[in-house]
Amino acid sequence: MIRLAALHLMRAGIAGLALLSMGAAHAQPPATAAPDAVSPGKAEPSVIGERLYNERCATCHEAGRAPPRARIAANSPQQILEALDTGFMAAVAMFLTPAEKTLLAAHLSETSAP
Repeated sequence: MIRLAALHLMRAGIAGLALLSMGAAHAQPPATAAPDAVSPGKAEPSVIGERLYNERCATCHEAGRAPPRARIAANSPQQILEALDTGFMAAVAMFLTPAEKTLLAAHLSETSAP
């Protein structure tokens, strides 16, 4: 487990260390998120994915404190889900539902910019 954590840190680099030091302090659920925001029929998956990215990810990923969106987009949805579930981003993504993580991963792997 320690080797796996070290590998994730090596991949994340300096930006990852900074984010890790922030921990869950910045991983609070957004005040405006509706509990059923990801329910089928509410919005198109790409709209939900973009909203989730803007609300939960863009603050760090667009400011250079984490890998840029284009670098994330080079990963498969499964690789992004692994990062969100058990990888480096797990502490930040802990307030996302499994459905939100799946939509976000699919959206980010499809596009590198809005």
